[in-house]
Amino acid sequence: MNTFIKNNWFKLIISIAFLIIALSAGYYFVIFMPEKTKITVQQQAQEKYLVQQEKCKEAGLKAFQQDSLIYDANNMLEPSYTYNENLNLCLYSGGYRDDDIYSGQCGDIIKHYCDSYWERWVKNSFTNEKIKAIVNYTNKNGEWTADSDDINQFWKDHDKLMSSD
Repeated sequence: MNTFIKNNWFKLIISIAFLIIALSAGYYFVIFMPEKTKITVQQQAQEKYLVQQEKCKEAGLKAFQQDSLIYDANNMLEPSYTYNENLNLCLYSGGYRDDDIYSGQCGDIIKHYCDSYWERWVKNSFTNEKIKAIVNYTNKNGEWTADSDDINQFWKDHDKLMSSD
């Protein structure tokens, strides 16, 4: 055995070095690089999402300003904005509430007798088109017109649409 090592020491060192290099390269390409690439892809997706969120906020703010011209700006509800990744849409949630509507016909807002009126919506921020909405007002008997099941369903749909997941 000693003679074999003495006669082939150079070949053994080269073989061991080659084995170390092969294992290192295998680790690098099979374990290290895919993990690093996965992290980079996640970072890029997160950065893209944040950029899209900012664009959505800007578009939603413009939609909110348009709505403030239609409805009394003092009675507009606090808006929120999001990018819905599943729908690939920028969404704006907002609404309007007026408790000071005069008794009698509400006129331009709705053609019913009422003393109070509110509306909530989720809109496409770029088109200002309503995706989901609910309107509620008191009728001539002083009763609210929207059913509580419809209101609850609106809020479930609202939360799902405005969720960033």
